[in-house]
Amino acid sequence: MKQHWRGRICATAVGICFTTLMTFAYAPNFIAGALVLFCAGTLGASSAIMQSTLVYRYTPADMRAPLLGLLSMCIGTSPIGFFYLGWLADTLGPRNGVVALAAQGVLAMILTRRWWKPALVG
Repeated sequence: MKQHWRGRICATAVGICFTTLMTFAYAPNFIAGALVLFCAGTLGASSAIMQSTLVYRYTPADMRAPLLGLLSMCIGTSPIGFFYLGWLADTLGPRNGVVALAAQGVLAMILTRRWWKPALVG
């Protein structure tokens, strides 16, 4: 029996995480910002857990090790993204930089939907 909820959790968590990051950038006060950032962190952790789960569950057994290695390599490139976020914050300001990065994430999800959409329906 295929369980479709795994892909849905991952895609939903990533999409909502981007939205909460945009909300965080313009939070009116510390408490609101902390709550929104907590939600973004929880959603980010959910999607991180589901990344390896999806690779493990949806790939043939003989391809799991190479693909999990590729996933680890891609995760290891995150400092490039942090550098880019710093550049955006320096160029556009911290709030606009965070919003720009999150908006680019949403755009990337929209543009690549045809490749990840099959994970939503199993």
